[in-house]
Amino acid sequence: MSAAGAAGLIKAALSVHRGILPPQPSISEQNPKLGLDSGPFFLAREARPWESAGPRRAGVSSFGFGGTNVHVVLEEAPPPRRARTRAPGARHRAELFLVSAPTPALVARHARELCAALDGDLASIARTLASRTPGNARLAVIADSAPTLREKLGIAAQAIEAGTAGKGPVQLAPGCLFGQGPFPEAKIALLFAGQGAQRVG
Repeated sequence: MSAAGAAGLIKAALSVHRGILPPQPSISEQNPKLGLDSGPFFLAREARPWESAGPRRAGVSSFGFGGTNVHVVLEEAPPPRRARTRAPGARHRAELFLVSAPTPALVARHARELCAALDGDLASIARTLASRTPGNARLAVIADSAPTLREKLGIAAQAIEAGTAGKGPVQLAPGCLFGQGPFPEAKIALLFAGQGAQRVG
């Protein structure tokens, strides 16, 4: 019951990804009351290309034996976009930059190294930093341009090296927060509809 609809979800995901409509081999006779000949719908007798003027979308409905009813809508992933080159100092949307390390001294060092290496797209840099394993000392900076980011990283590094940041959490500048652990382990919260199928045991 817990896996009800899993096969259909996998099938729909592959169909959307590959752009192929799978056949329905179990259909031997078409009900004339459906009126498929005069409408946009049809039954795929064999695999055929999925032609679409926009993003491909598929819906999967699952009705579990215990009363679990789920409908999932899948949409084709957008095509990759080329990174746009911006002029030095050009402003764009704000990004969150996360710098962490086992000790505050290493955070300050990484902040200064980051200042010296800001020659790429800020969004790409922010994504790379966010994907790293967080350490016990953490610095978070919000900036919308390279000069602003350099300024805030410099302020943070100086405060951390001087010991004025303490253990935090403390705001070293607008949009610049530093703190040290240990940090509590985050937990995932699940919200259920209250059906009997979700009860413990």
